Amino acid sequence: METKNQKSLPLSSFGNMLPKYLSTLYLLCTFLMQIDLVVSMKTQWQDFMKRILSIKEFNTTLFAMFGYLSMNFEVAHLERMIDVHFRRLNAQNMRGNRIIENRDMRKEDFERKASRIFMAIFLSGCILPYFQGIMLAVKNGTKDLDFDKLPYIIYTHYPEKLRTVPIYLTIMTTQCLWYGLMLIHWYHLYKCFFMSTLCMITEMELLVVALNNLLDCEMAEKENKSDENTRVDKKGQAENNLLDKYMTRIIKEHYIICSGLKTLNTGASSMSLGFYNVFAMQMCLFILFVIEMNEMVARIKYTVLGIIVFSISVSASKMGQDLADQGERLRLKIYQSEWIDKPVWLQKYILLMITRASRNMEMKPYGLYVLDMSSVTNVVKGTYTYFNLVTSLRV
Repeated sequence: METKNQKSLPLSSFGNMLPKYLSTLYLLCTFLMQIDLVVSMKTQWQDFMKRILSIKEFNTTLFAMFGYLSMNFEVAHLERMIDVHFRRLNAQNMRGNRIIENRDMRKEDFERKASRIFMAIFLSGCILPYFQGIMLAVKNGTKDLDFDKLPYIIYTHYPEKLRTVPIYLTIMTTQCLWYGLMLIHWYHLYKCFFMSTLCMITEMELLVVALNNLLDCEMAEKENKSDENTRVDKKGQAENNLLDKYMTRIIKEHYIICSGLKTLNTGASSMSLGFYNVFAMQMCLFILFVIEMNEMVARIKYTVLGIIVFSISVSASKMGQDLADQGERLRLKIYQSEWIDKPVWLQKYILLMITRASRNMEMKPYGLYVLDMSSVTNVVKGTYTYFNLVTSLRV
């Protein structure tokens, strides 16, 4: 009978890549919105709020582009890493292991929270203004609408000839679908980022336990050496003995962790860089809109989005911090292992691991900065800097 872990393959709950035609339409809509926003900034530069709205929405389309690029060119590295991790540990039949159970609990808890977070973003950022716009359009019928006061999902510049109800509803519906596709992209990316990081942390925790059990393995080996069937060479090294096999397995596991960290940095660089830099700007504009705008629906929308975005940045930074902390614990365990009075071949194994462990186990998107809890401080600093820059544009 299949275990719970074997029944659900790691990526079954992450969803699949979008169909090619949907991705193409998504990319086309993104480019069209960017063109419209550039025109909007050029024609309405003298109006401070419209200028800032155009900048904010252009920033949103850049965020969408980061998601598209990561989804199509980088996330496959993380998917393969997650798949290999689950299949390898399932093959070892580690059911009942406390570390594996803790991993599965964190996975289930994350999936439950992530689905609620992204649903809240969709409801507040898309559904709320969409239905408010429909009600206003239906209420006014064929009458002319004040397009400057209509709600929007993505702020759009309407030329005078195109200010009609059918065009407004068509654009709102298209933006609603586009917004949903953008969230699907980032929902998948966020889950892959979390799960691949969790897999790395789990691997390191298991290796720490394996190093703790090294002494027990050595004691068992000494008992085996007393057996007449154990053959020992002239240098005193047992051939194909238990300790040799155990250390070989540890070396292999440590190599998998080191290569997995490179894979994690390769697969998560664009999404991390895009998220932290783009949303530092977004956070600044959310605060500005809550202060400056008179419409209550807009204030609610940007307040909710600001809180959610900040919570996601804290969550991602916490995962990076957990990875760095667990990497430090692994390094200390390797350094503190009792290897001085061990055979020369075992000392060489430990020396190889110490050499590998000299590099910090941390996420560094494109080598620019370390992704840990200090990243939250950088987001706050970036938000403050952008806020001062944007308010200076009022003059």
